[in-house]
Amino acid sequence: RVNHKSAHIIMLSLIKKTGVIALTCIGLSILIISSLKTFKWNVEGNYCTMTYMWPNYIQITNHSSLNTDVMDRKYGLYRYMEGRALNSDGLPESNGIPVLFIPGNAGSYRQVRSVASVTFHLEENLRKGREFNRFHFYSVDFEEEFSALSGELLERQALYVNQCIRRILSFYSKIKGMKGEIPKSVILIGHSMGGLVARSVFLYDNYMDSSVESIISLSSPHNGPVVLPSRSLSRFYAKLNNFWKESFEKSEGENKLNKVAVVSIGGGFRDFQVRSGSSHLESIGIPNTHAFTALSTSIPEVWRQADHQSMVWCNEIVNKVSHILLSIVNERTGHPHLSQKKRMNVMREKLERTECKRN
Repeated sequence: RVNHKSAHIIMLSLIKKTGVIALTCIGLSILIISSLKTFKWNVEGNYCTMTYMWPNYIQITNHSSLNTDVMDRKYGLYRYMEGRALNSDGLPESNGIPVLFIPGNAGSYRQVRSVASVTFHLEENLRKGREFNRFHFYSVDFEEEFSALSGELLERQALYVNQCIRRILSFYSKIKGMKGEIPKSVILIGHSMGGLVARSVFLYDNYMDSSVESIISLSSPHNGPVVLPSRSLSRFYAKLNNFWKESFEKSEGENKLNKVAVVSIGGGFRDFQVRSGSSHLESIGIPNTHAFTALSTSIPEVWRQADHQSMVWCNEIVNKVSHILLSIVNERTGHPHLSQKKRMNVMREKLERTECKRN
């Protein structure tokens, strides 16, 4: 009788456990199916318009460090020129506003083409019949490195970007018959991990003071890595975000970032690689006086989601970035406004306000 009772208890216990496991499996199945349905079937289609251009990429050779600098042999600097550029060495021939594009994980220097082309044609239309400083677009070639896997790669890339900034600014001081003020800073546009590289240039000894004052990042995971395959990546994030947070706890005179205005644009729900929350700048301690985060779904005249790669060619987003560039230029000097507050307000306004067309 005792054995029969024990067997009965064991049987009931097994039934209960089996029931719990079955319910758990059913619940997980429903959750997985719902998630797949949400991600696969309920995601908005790609309604971005393709951007078309006539691209020309000219590699700029650094003769002074050829065969001596390891990074210069591994990486490269290119100038983008719309249309035909015969017999050009890529060096600027007149005064201009330098912009440097920084690609992300496994990204190409050629991804600069969309924003460079759109900006070129906007300049033609908006400033017809007037003399003005053109935007000169440059791009870094990191040989499509997997920078999202290593903090050491990101540090090396940031060091090289500082070298490129110094070289780019030196070009303008060598132009004969230069009219107006020469540029003193370079605007940085970073896609994905390139946005982090842009923010990290201030950390290193080869950074030239006041050489970067405006940063635009596209789908950059500022809050933390998408995956964490190495300790060096974790250390890089901690060092970078602590530096930015601590800088704004200092007085204005001691803050190295006091003149910097940075904008982060996320792609919305379609970007499965970098979720919208990861692109948020204010949550890592950067005050809204110096940073602004916007999602493509909330930006006037864009109003659509964009996947990770679409961020660099989606015509609606690229148009908005080009208008931001044009609007931060002081028409009197032909260069970006010196006032950080003015640049930040203009950037914010372009990402928040609808452009009303009056008849």
